[in-house]
Amino acid sequence: YQRRVHGEFGVGTSKEGKNVLVLEISNESEMSGDGLREYEELDAERQILPVLSCVLNQIMMRNDKLAFNTSQVTIFHALRPPTIGVNKYLERILKYAYCSKECFILALIYIDRLIQRNPNFLITSLNIHRLLITSIMMAAKFFDDTYCNNAYYAKVGGVPCAEMNSLELEFLFLINFSLHVTPEVFARYQNELIMHSYNAARPCFCEPNPDEALEANPEAAEGSSTVPQPQ
Repeated sequence: YQRRVHGEFGVGTSKEGKNVLVLEISNESEMSGDGLREYEELDAERQILPVLSCVLNQIMMRNDKLAFNTSQVTIFHALRPPTIGVNKYLERILKYAYCSKECFILALIYIDRLIQRNPNFLITSLNIHRLLITSIMMAAKFFDDTYCNNAYYAKVGGVPCAEMNSLELEFLFLINFSLHVTPEVFARYQNELIMHSYNAARPCFCEPNPDEALEANPEAAEGSSTVPQPQ
């Protein structure tokens, strides 16, 4: 992969011309944590989610311009893009999923692993929402002391429970069940997010669909406006 090193997350280009997620490390981010606030002190909704959505939107929007190959369709693909934007979708998960803030960083790591292990897998507007709810759910179940069941996460994400179960299993196979994240790897992703949020001169305006109505796919008739309490 060709990488543009700016000391932040970014979008790289593979030899085949595909846009991929890359973690770009600068000398500053490799320093010990001097000058960096602890992640627990950050406002996830104000600082972490916008960075995540910006990076994912850049990849998604560029990959959407590539010729669509039906052979690359997976169970993560919807028939058409959901009407809710990535940032609003993440805000919804943050509000209703009752997961720790660390789960959003772990989800990014899992998605990065999926891309690295499956070079032909492209993040697009058709699959990003299912990738997010699935990776965050797995992070919560692996990392958090308490978590909800799949039926609840399915309700939050706007997909049927049976589909949520299938998405989880498929994601696990795509990353070879590699859910463990070392403290060093977590710290790298965490610090890059922090650095990016501090260095951002202006907010990201790459959100393609800012509508707040949730519509994860046409078949998902289960309404998501009423979110149940965790069991």
